[in-house]
Amino acid sequence: MNTIRIEPSRLALIVALAALALISLTSCASVDETYREADALTYQAIAPSFIEYVDRDAMLDEDQRELSLATLSTWRARLIAAGVAADELERVPE
Repeated sequence: MNTIRIEPSRLALIVALAALALISLTSCASVDETYREADALTYQAIAPSFIEYVDRDAMLDEDQRELSLATLSTWRARLIAAGVAADELERVPE
């Protein structure tokens, strides 16, 4: 029977590399989830006052209003596509 002998320093390196690989794989999922939650909270904090601002700013012409609201609509659509429930997000007026 042949026994494979691995030097302790090499074994430690192999274990460290395997642990690093596992950490990097699992951290990707948690960063994505954390980012999505933070982005949704940012949207929820900004959207209502931004919609009100666009509605009330007399200096904005119709094209500027539409562009501003389209930007917010795109942000909302991206959040929904990422898995955030639509009913959790402020609706953008049409």
